[in-house]
Amino acid sequence: MLGAGLLALGMLALGMLAPLPAASSTLGQAGPPSVQVRVVRHRRAPLVVLDPGHGGKDPGAIGLHGVKEKTVVLATALQFRRQLEATHRYRIAMTRDRDIFVPLRQRVRFAQKRRAALFISLHANSSPSPRPHGIAVYRFAYRSSDLSSALVANWENAADLTGSASLTLRSSAVDHILSSLIRHETWDHSALLQGTMVESLAASTGMLPEPGRHAHFAVLRAADIPSVLIELGFLSNPIDERHLANPDSQLLLARALAQAVDLYFHNLHERKLVHG
Repeated sequence: MLGAGLLALGMLALGMLAPLPAASSTLGQAGPPSVQVRVVRHRRAPLVVLDPGHGGKDPGAIGLHGVKEKTVVLATALQFRRQLEATHRYRIAMTRDRDIFVPLRQRVRFAQKRRAALFISLHANSSPSPRPHGIAVYRFAYRSSDLSSALVANWENAADLTGSASLTLRSSAVDHILSSLIRHETWDHSALLQGTMVESLAASTGMLPEPGRHAHFAVLRAADIPSVLIELGFLSNPIDERHLANPDSQLLLARALAQAVDLYFHNLHERKLVHG
């Protein structure tokens, strides 16, 4: 999954490999290493993995009127899948499509094994106070953007106690460099995806103040897959709870999410044209 281009970069960085002349270098013909990796990985339509949070024995947050997080995020994810399928531009896989429990580690491995282009995890928030409401879109970071984001990450990470998945690396300098190169590109693409999600969702529904946030979410730790986690609203807020349980509102959310995926790939393509 790391790609020959990145391997060559790592070896060059260590002085283990001399630069090849442009005429004999496949990197020179294929473009920058990041472009080569993406082309090899996504010869078919990009695979988008949808991850409805919680499930089975783990209900997640429970609203004031008994609405369960695991139920509303699955319903919204199924609508999201239908919206993406209707475009005929993507392949879609789901970490769960029914009421079952899936550990966090398996969710990440599910996406990595299938070489997903994107990983989108759907959740619903909760608060001790009924006042907070609105959507927030999170990307991975080792340090949280704020205390609230840290608390949300701690809650979601407690879905199981098995830990989180990450790349299996040999303890060598080459692997350290390769991992850093991949993670840097992945974080950059995750930020791009986060931005398109915020833009698309803000046009159709209410958002938390500063809705683009980051925290140490275990389910977003795949080093090689751009990922976001979306808290679709607060089940502790009566208005959000009603909207999240409403099929019409779920459809509106799903449409906004699908538009964001379209916008992400459009912006990514435009960026590659600009930078070559």
